[in-house]
Parts: sequence; structure tokens; C-alpha cells
Amino acid sequence: MKWEKLNKDTVAFTFDTLEGFDTSVYVIEKKDRIYVIDTFCGPEAMLPIIEAFPSMKTKEVVVINTHFHWDHIWGNNAFKDKEIISHHLCKQLIIDQWHRQINENSKYQMGDVQMIVPSHTFVDKLEWDDGMLLFHSPGHTRDSISVYDQETGLLIVGDNLEMPLIYVEAQDLEAYVATLIKYKTLNPEKITASHTLHIEKYMLEETILYLEALKVEKSITFKDENKQLIHKTNLKKIGRLDN
Repeated sequence: MKWEKLNKDTVAFTFDTLEGFDTSVYVIEKKDRIYVIDTFCGPEAMLPIIEAFPSMKTKEVVVINTHFHWDHIWGNNAFKDKEIISHHLCKQLIIDQWHRQINENSKYQMGDVQMIVPSHTFVDKLEWDDGMLLFHSPGHTRDSISVYDQETGLLIVGDNLEMPLIYVEAQDLEAYVATLIKYKTLNPEKITASHTLHIEKYMLEETILYLEALKVEKSITFKDENKQLIHKTNLKKIGRLDN
């Protein structure tokens, strides 16, 4: 694990445990609260992060799950006595998909992984008095949420943006594009994603163009083999096997 300070309040802890996927957990420390965004693959992964912030013993800790996928929630057990927040769809998806995700990815468990579901959910948005804003941002999955620190201008988008190419898990491309347009409207100071720490504005634009091409069933071919492989995976997910 390595760490990087993104601004005065935010530290990104990045794990390289998953082959081919760097994965970041974020800690945002405000005056009265500490926000932990996603919990990676198990409580053992969270221990050094908890140790790095002794103020977690005195401040309110709010844990946020950006969506239901295993590499974002398996560390919830490290915070089972804290408030854990997600979109309302996320909680049910965790329950419905728990055994499948465990069976398919059990080798990545780090410590005692237990099903700890969010203690609080929301539908549209949730906001605190310190400028932290959560909002529903369907895209990669239908339960995806984004985290916007209105004080520093940092936007954390979960898996909705990723390089070299996004993974489309949900079929509602209209909703995905709408989410990315909302990101543009926010005009954040910085964008960061779970598997791509530094997202540039052109990456957001390229992703919108890619989704627009998928919407109109435009034939797409990438010279980069990895991008082409991801693209074919996306076509299968949205029910198009013709490309």
C-alpha cells in the first residue's frame, strides 16, 4: 500500500493487491468528522489506515460505500460499530450478491470478511454541514454514488471513471451519460476514481464520447488490445455481441 495527500483534508491509500487494478481508499478529515470512502478487500487492509488516523477515536467516523462490488465493501467489518452509508440499492445488492461475490473472489479476502451492510441509506443525495455531499450517480452500476467535497472541490467518482476504459456493468447508458454530464457541471477542482487516482478532464470527455457511441450502436475498434478487450466485455454486459 502507498499513500498520497490529495489536498489539505484528503489522503488516498492505494493498494496493488488486485492484479491489474490499483484500488484506492480515501480518508477525508474535517473538523468534527472523518469520512472513509470504500473499504477495499477486508478489515486487515483497513488496520494501517485506522492506525494512521488516531483522531478516529475522538471524531465521528462516517464510512461510505460507493457501490456494492466486493473490492469496495469487504473491509466494512473494520467499522461495524460506525455509521456506514450507501445508496439504498447498494444495501440490497450487497445482500443479494454476497455469496456469489465471495465464491468468485474469495482469494482476495484480507482478514475476517463478514457481511456488514450499510446502516444508513439514501435515494437522491445526502449532505453535511462541513460541505461533504453524496449523490446518486448511476453509471458503472445502478447503485453508484459519488462524493463531492464542496470545500476543496474534490470529486470522488468510484468506478464511474477509469483508465484506460470504463467497465459498464449496468445497461442504462442514458443514466451513465447524465451522471458524467453532472460531473462536468460541478466543475470540480480535481477528480479521482477508485482504480485511477488522477482523472484529467479530457478523460471525462473521452468517456462521454465512448458512451455516446455505445448508445447509437456505433462500431468501435481500439488499437490498444487491453481497451479492446474491455470494450468487448462491455458489449456483452449491455447485450450486444455483434461487435
